[in-house]
Amino acid sequence: MQRPAIIDATNAARNERNIQDAMKIGILADRRGWHVEALAEALARRRCQADFLPITRLVARVPGNPLVTIIGQPLESYDALLIRTIPE
Repeated sequence: MQRPAIIDATNAARNERNIQDAMKIGILADRRGWHVEALAEALARRRCQADFLPITRLVARVPGNPLVTIIGQPLESYDALLIRTIPE
């Protein structure tokens, strides 16, 4: 079984969407663990683009444009954001 790739936010600007009109979903998490991989696999089965966004890199600016970014990616560019933290 081929595993879907999670695109790092650092590379998201350079990567084109593989599927036209795919939903772009950001997964905010403290690390890329099994829970992020499982979510990315489920999203890929639904033909969604899943980007891993390290929550520790979240930046907010008041005033600012864009207001909230992670590694230079404006959060407004995502169709949905999912927060995933699973205690060890």
